[in-house]
Amino acid sequence: MGNTLLSIAKADIKTAKNLVNSDDKYQKHQAAYLTQQGVEKTLKYAISLKT
Repeated sequence: MGNTLLSIAKADIKTAKNLVNSDDKYQKHQAAYLTQQGVEKTLKYAISLKT
């Protein structure tokens, strides 16, 4: 599960990078949300390595 979580986090960040420069403010909001999700999943992955 750990590697899957990290893979999904990477996909979230990659998608956020593609959306952040959009002229559509809602896509920018999605970029912010996906960035937060990517960070959260990365933290959960890191914690799972230690526990």
